[in-house]
Amino acid sequence: EEELADERLPLSQNGVDCVFDGRGQMISIKIDPSLVDPDDIETLEDVISAAVRAGFDQAIAVREAKMAEIMPN
Repeated sequence: EEELADERLPLSQNGVDCVFDGRGQMISIKIDPSLVDPDDIETLEDVISAAVRAGFDQAIAVREAKMAEIMPN
């Protein structure tokens, strides 16, 4: 668990740059200013949600790979 907490997984998707740890916790987020349109908040929400889901999925894959190394079939 500690090793996963130290893992850093960068993700760049549709103008959103995030860093997650190996547990799926978001460490940081940067948003391209061109995505910020006060008249279209829904698009920004969708882009951020997609980036968070992708980062979490990436963290799950890393965790599963590490668990397979520790406990092979």
